[in-house]
Amino acid sequence: MSPNRNFRAPPEWPSLKNWLAEARSSGLRLFPSEVYQSPRVDHRILGKTISVIADPIVAKQILANDAGHFGLTNLHKRTLKPALGDGIIVAEGMKWRIQRRIGHKIASLAVPELQSQAVTERLSELINSLRNDPSFPSVSLLPHLTLAAIDVLVISMFKIAGFRVSPDVLELIKQHRSIIEDYDILDLFGLPFSVPSPKTIRAKRTLKTASALVEREIHAWRQQNSLPDDLALSVTRDLVFSLLSGFESLTLTNYWALSELADNPSLQDEIFGEVLTSNVAALDRGSKLDAVLHETMRLFPPLPMIFRQCKGGINTEVGNIAEGSIICISPWIIHRNILNWEDASSFVPERWSSDLSKNNPAYIPFGFGKRQCVGIGMTMPLLRQMISTLLRNFEFSVAGQSFPQPRSGISLRPETELSFVLSPRNAST
Repeated sequence: MSPNRNFRAPPEWPSLKNWLAEARSSGLRLFPSEVYQSPRVDHRILGKTISVIADPIVAKQILANDAGHFGLTNLHKRTLKPALGDGIIVAEGMKWRIQRRIGHKIASLAVPELQSQAVTERLSELINSLRNDPSFPSVSLLPHLTLAAIDVLVISMFKIAGFRVSPDVLELIKQHRSIIEDYDILDLFGLPFSVPSPKTIRAKRTLKTASALVEREIHAWRQQNSLPDDLALSVTRDLVFSLLSGFESLTLTNYWALSELADNPSLQDEIFGEVLTSNVAALDRGSKLDAVLHETMRLFPPLPMIFRQCKGGINTEVGNIAEGSIICISPWIIHRNILNWEDASSFVPERWSSDLSKNNPAYIPFGFGKRQCVGIGMTMPLLRQMISTLLRNFEFSVAGQSFPQPRSGISLRPETELSFVLSPRNAST
């Protein structure tokens, strides 16, 4: 059992003066310790109420049962629209319903492709890229994982077997993230996306080249007829960017899981024994590997924060929510709230041997309701495949480094990246 040695919530809400600075530093620093101990905590800022909801039943009511009473916030749109346009994550109304249907279909067709030769070859290239890293055996994992995750998603979802993204995209992603997470006064006031700021303009410009490349790829891809015509004709740049944004979930879940396993060599050895003697399809619920992945997504959810705005007053089990209130339903907070989980802030994979954990409604790493991640059905198989490939080839250690501090922006990334030490394994033993 590894204690949560990497996060301490602040004792109180930040002042208005410090709000932007804290948000830019890490969204986690906006929320005081009381949100991890209560079903609901309210805070007033700039004449608006922010309600942090940690009760899973009420979270389900807001995101699913009564979702029509809540809309996307302007902050959500200002943060994501520069990259995703009117893609599925940002779209509303009929645009969203159409893209949701197409996205689900593409994701379901991708699942069989995860076992394809093209995906296997790309994961083999991942292993070789780590071995050939100039700093090997001390390696920075995130760049390698990011490129592999993007490639595998394109190969499996769009059937482009030989696709390899340029390493230049890493700098592009980094630039865009740094711009969009540099929250400004217009974000704080929650102004509509239609009111531009220097930040949103710069963010869109950084992706201009990538957008042109994606448009060319879509055109070439349509000529190949690799998907049914009704899907191929419906695929747009915005939908592709939205679907491929899932690379962050794959990259970071692998990263955090390997960070925990590097801190627990005996558990890492047990899982090595599993992946050596079982095929990937057999490593589903009940395996130690699957327990580690679920516990990793509990402590480090791919989607740390979800915000909604109440369109009209509504009553819940934790009280009335007034019209105009900003609702924060945070998987990060719900997963670490002591009312929802025993020993909530500790890494305890063993908890997943219990039906109580498997069926706990307070486990929502991909959100809830119709806006839940459309790729959820392919995420777990792909995570198992990627991490089992890595563990079959290397033993991971961190040589006494401190466990990384998580930082919340668009996703949950480490503030300071670990330098992993990779020791080749003999998979024949």
